[in-house]
Amino acid sequence: MLYNDVPWQLLLLGLGFGSAQSRWHRLGRWQQDGVFDRLRRILLTELNAASAVTGKVRRVARRAGWK
Repeated sequence: MLYNDVPWQLLLLGLGFGSAQSRWHRLGRWQQDGVFDRLRRILLTELNAASAVTGKVRRVARRAGWK
């Protein structure tokens, strides 16, 4: 069976992820520090930039009669 995500319990200590409690506390610190908000803003900026470029390419293509 394939999974989209990995439950915390399945992450192995041997891979350096730490205990479940450590991972939970780390996520809480990241949330408090605004890490997820910053990631969201960065991703939205990148997606908007890619969308703007794609839109410009489409407009140029239409004007050139390519589509």
